[in-house]
Amino acid sequence: MDSTSTKLRILLGVVIFVFVARIAATYPVFSNIVDSPWHIAAGLDYLRTGDYDYEPQHPPLGRLAVAVLPYFVEDLKLGPFDDVWSGDWVKKDLGFYWSTLTLARVGNLPFAVLLLLVTFLWTRELFGPRAGVVAALLVSCSPNLLAHAGVAALDIATASTFVAACYAIWLWSRTRGWRDCLLAAVAVSAAFLTKFSTLGFLPPVFITYTLLARARDFRAGLMSKQALVQFSAFVALVIALCWGAYGFDYGKIAGPDTAYWSDGSPASPGSLKESATAFLGDAQIPAPMFWRGLIDVMRHNREGHRAYLFGDISQEGWWYYFPVVLAVKTSLPLLILAVIGAVQVSRRRAAADSPLFVLVLPVAVVLGTSMTANINIGVRHILPLYPFLTMLAAYPLRGSEPLFRPLRRVMTLFSLLLVWHVAESVAVHPDYLAYFNQTARGRETRILADSNVDWGQDLARIARFQQQRRLAAIFVAYTGYKHAAKFGITHGFLPPGHPQCCWVAAGVNQLTGILAPDMSHLAGRRPTARIGGSIYVYKMRPDEVYSPGQR
Repeated sequence: MDSTSTKLRILLGVVIFVFVARIAATYPVFSNIVDSPWHIAAGLDYLRTGDYDYEPQHPPLGRLAVAVLPYFVEDLKLGPFDDVWSGDWVKKDLGFYWSTLTLARVGNLPFAVLLLLVTFLWTRELFGPRAGVVAALLVSCSPNLLAHAGVAALDIATASTFVAACYAIWLWSRTRGWRDCLLAAVAVSAAFLTKFSTLGFLPPVFITYTLLARARDFRAGLMSKQALVQFSAFVALVIALCWGAYGFDYGKIAGPDTAYWSDGSPASPGSLKESATAFLGDAQIPAPMFWRGLIDVMRHNREGHRAYLFGDISQEGWWYYFPVVLAVKTSLPLLILAVIGAVQVSRRRAAADSPLFVLVLPVAVVLGTSMTANINIGVRHILPLYPFLTMLAAYPLRGSEPLFRPLRRVMTLFSLLLVWHVAESVAVHPDYLAYFNQTARGRETRILADSNVDWGQDLARIARFQQQRRLAAIFVAYTGYKHAAKFGITHGFLPPGHPQCCWVAAGVNQLTGILAPDMSHLAGRRPTARIGGSIYVYKMRPDEVYSPGQR
């Protein structure tokens, strides 16, 4: 092994170590995001009962990942489905809450490391080992990836398994070997078992990569027997793995009166669920919870989700929502580097199977598919495209020359942009979730809300604020469940004329009016303080006191 390879391996190891350390450093800062208890509870229920029917709108793999350590290490038990914030998280002390939440978050670290390693390996294949390390560095310093790697949710698992599946499909399309065929089947199954959105993302990538690799065979009207056998094995293994993740269950889809958790209303006439159950009747089918979950997601998308953009609120969303999110939530240096890399790649090879096409295709599929969706609630839904941007961005460091020599010869602009990208993520620590680039900074709440800024992560910091200011009480209006007292927050409005007056801690989602209680009457007021990225604090005069029921 030469000295350059040794240096690259050491650098990659350092990048991985720092990446994991930065993720772990956020654990003691943030309380649970609003979605975490649902995901953890679904995984716990599956581990406890062996049946995956708690809330099937998402597949089980990512939920098992965030539940397995709390279940086996701390014996965590959560309450019934209609009251997630219950059970051990209420009965036991705050130390138990933090230890189990930390264990749940640790369950996502393997996905975060896998994402970084796949990015390195694929970039190395395309542009050389040095570019691979740079791509890994860019991934490790992406605020959005850091943010979602540090919470107990499904989005980093989805990004990781999607990129791994694309890489495995690409390898198989080139080598046509059995090992890569089986690897692709496992990777695709893992992606399908993290989020149903991958069912829309992966088929176009699979078809296009395969067609490009076998273009000559198709033009000649040939399809080898081995190719047909491999494809059959691939499909069979994907079906077996996905069905196995649901315990090889066999039964009926639930009746049309059962809806996804965020709605709770019965299926409307002509709905997908009603049509599916009417068509199937009492038929027994494999993995019924898989199909029920998929139908629920499709129904959720059809009915939309309350969303916010540029001061407007919409149930159906906007076609340009995700391009805006990408433009303001991605670091400017990464966007510039990706464009530079794409231009340079396009000048070298114009073939359809060039690295440019290979990397741009998944970006176009993820972004294009998401733009047709009616659920517009965060950059997390397009998280899988970020590794592809970093691969393009690393192209200027292609080749295999000695490690640091090219850095003295490449454009100064590249070095400055690389340093800028790293500095952006360091400066925003630990508030990666609420990161915005310079085009939106200072105007964040006029542009976006929801999980782009406020996912309920700052409740524990409100408690610290109250303790530091020695406030008798503080009214809390935030995204999440009613458990402020668990953190020692004395909450509620103080009576008029109280010496300390009244303090209000309002979340971005309440200030923008997309969630109750609606605190938009405070949006034009200058806040006294800001807690993290999602909470604004106001000190009210006695004659400005609002009762909790007032709107």
